[in-house]
Amino acid sequence: MRRSSRIPPEAEDPEAGSVRDDNEKGDEDGEILLWVGTEPGELLDPEAAIALVAPYALIPDDLAARLREDMDAAAGKRDGAHQIEVKRILFGSQH
Repeated sequence: MRRSSRIPPEAEDPEAGSVRDDNEKGDEDGEILLWVGTEPGELLDPEAAIALVAPYALIPDDLAARLREDMDAAAGKRDGAHQIEVKRILFGSQH
């Protein structure tokens, strides 16, 4: 798994309230920004997403199952207007 190079400008802007730390140690307030999953295929299953945040959070035992249910419920559905616009901004097309 790799980290996306597409980081929004506000992630680099300390005035925006988010701090990007390449070492993922967080800022003085304990806030951590992981910018992963914006590229198609980066996070293929709930376990991959949970593995990213597990070192920094308490993960409910049933979270993977709930995320998988959400994925299954959304399978085969077309993107809505907001998803299409975000994909256009991030990727320059409507994948």
